[in-house]
Amino acid sequence: MISSSDDLFNFKLELLKKEIDLINSVIARYDGILFRIKGWTITLWLPIVGWGIHGKSIPIFLLALFIPIIFCFIELEFKKIQRQYIFRGNKLEKFFRDNEKLKKAFVEQDIPENPGVYDPNAHAIGQLKELSKEYKKKTSYLTILGFRNVYVFYLAMFILTIVAMFCVI
Repeated sequence: MISSSDDLFNFKLELLKKEIDLINSVIARYDGILFRIKGWTITLWLPIVGWGIHGKSIPIFLLALFIPIIFCFIELEFKKIQRQYIFRGNKLEKFFRDNEKLKKAFVEQDIPENPGVYDPNAHAIGQLKELSKEYKKKTSYLTILGFRNVYVFYLAMFILTIVAMFCVI
């Protein structure tokens, strides 16, 4: 007969399996959202810059400068949420690759607090003393702004707007 601790442990393992699937699907969904944000940025920015060039209007160029800034903030917010899921996925992956921790979990019939069970966006493990600093760093706006696929895109649009404005003037 299976003891209740075995049942509980197996239940937690099943939850971890489902959590991994959930995390991967959420990360992929956020990739799509981030791609659409960049698409909307270009969709709004390009005609405004074209309008500024055609009308030789400084106020229109100033409006065009705000488009990448606004959408950069929107992307940072969504990317921060995605990074929380990535952080959690990385911790789960690290746990499953550590044979010693896995053996210990099976012997004790319990999942340790790090990684814990069912914490897809890593809010709970992000509060753990040994992980809070790493969690805050990996999900901070400054860290995310430092990603090449973020700052190059928006900085390029910002610079191109200024160059177009000076060429027209």
